[in-house]
Amino acid sequence: MTLDELDSWLSSDEAPEDSMMLSDLDGFLTALVAGPAFVHPEIWLPSVWGNKHLVQPAGRNGERALQAIVARYNAISTMLGNTPDDWAPIFWQHPDGTAIPGDWAEGFLDAIKLSIEAWAPFLAHHDTARHFSMILVYCGDANGDDLIPIEPAIREQILGTACALIPESVIAIRTACMPARVAQAKAEAAPQRQNQR
Repeated sequence: MTLDELDSWLSSDEAPEDSMMLSDLDGFLTALVAGPAFVHPEIWLPSVWGNKHLVQPAGRNGERALQAIVARYNAISTMLGNTPDDWAPIFWQHPDGTAIPGDWAEGFLDAIKLSIEAWAPFLAHHDTARHFSMILVYCGDANGDDLIPIEPAIREQILGTACALIPESVIAIRTACMPARVAQAKAEAAPQRQNQR
């Protein structure tokens, strides 16, 4: 299943009712890849389907959709790790071609919420906070208000550049988070090595 086919399937009646659409799914997967902690698919897949009890939708197309999602996750990981200039977020577009990053940013935020304790130091650190602001400026809180309260005039200035800076921000966030992710992997592997002795 191609990404275009996945997009169509997610919008169809065959997909679970509260499934993510392609743009927020892409932001979600990007944060999972770039983040400071590995999150097991069995934990994050229910968020994709909007159903805490569902890991894979029923049927052949549900299986194909899952494979396409995993393929996109792996592609994001490969590109950000090896050829970051080749990676680009999947944004919706206005008819005039202007990018609409809001859903993508909301998906990114949804992934952060899955492991907020691991993300918290990076969200607060001055070296990375600016990069997060380029993404989270498009997000709302539980009440529908702006997640980041900013004066309207300043917000307009940020929104004028944030969209173009999101790829740069994602790469910077991933670079900052990778040492924590590597440390997690080593810590989880250590007991396994000891048990094999």
